[in-house]
Amino acid sequence: MTIAEHHYLLWFNIKKPSFEVIDSSALQPDFDAKYQQIPQNIRDFLVRYMVLKNHSKAKDIASLVPVRLEMKWRTEHNHIDCGLFVMRQMEHYQGVSKNWDCGLAVEGKVQDQQLDVLRTRYARQILLHECNKQKHHVEFQIF
Repeated sequence: MTIAEHHYLLWFNIKKPSFEVIDSSALQPDFDAKYQQIPQNIRDFLVRYMVLKNHSKAKDIASLVPVRLEMKWRTEHNHIDCGLFVMRQMEHYQGVSKNWDCGLAVEGKVQDQQLDVLRTRYARQILLHECNKQKHHVEFQIF
């Protein structure tokens, strides 16, 4: 999800109904002021789809309230790398928030170094992916 150029994740567990907001920002404004009902609207759209498909868990999902996860690597001062956090968190989150660790350090120099490595890794994967029509130009510039 994106709001005001800030990226975050919404996680729905259908099998064991839960609804989590995974946000790298440690800033704690009012939940509704920050997310502007977007999580609840997405939940409602999902529920409508589930009802159309006669999914047995539609009522369970409809009653869920979003819970914002507290992670040790959330940041107060890094306002530009939320996309990197989203990518990393998508790679590692399996729906179990207790003791979840995506491998990122707390905010500071070590985390900054980790983010630099991830930035390079993700850029390389995107630029050199087979669906990039300009891949051969990138490879030519690199090699």
